[in-house]
Amino acid sequence: MILSFGSHINMEDTSNENLLRWKSLADYAHGKKIKIGGYSCSAPGK
Repeated sequence: MILSFGSHINMEDTSNENLLRWKSLADYAHGKKIKIGGYSCSAPGK
């Protein structure tokens, strides 16, 4: 499953709370044999 717009994933948020939230979700998904990931549609700045 790919997480993108509308999934409320914010890969720039490195707060402990955010990391724990997504780790919990990833652990649950992996327990169900589902792989998850996310992506960002941003281009490097000039």
